Amino acid sequence: MTIGVDAGGGDRLALAVLAQYRMATTEQMHRVIAPKVRIEQTRRRLARLRTEGLLSAMAQTAAVPGSHLLVLHGTGLQWCRAAMNDAGEQPAP
Repeated sequence: MTIGVDAGGGDRLALAVLAQYRMATTEQMHRVIAPKVRIEQTRRRLARLRTEGLLSAMAQTAAVPGSHLLVLHGTGLQWCRAAMNDAGEQPAP
């Protein structure tokens, strides 16, 4: 199975942020990974990662319409570890 993730760009950053923080809202992810672009771009990126099965949207948040509480799937965590190994980085235990 091929996963359509941009390993050199924002997809890797989005997955790494969720791997570190365990969960975040769409708005929080936007502020961390791409604060200078429109939030719609971040939403599209996160939606694509959800479609790939790397993230889950647990629930919509009431504070920001269209924002979801996101968590990293096991597949996403495996992808992060593999990307770190490919880059010669040491993953956390």
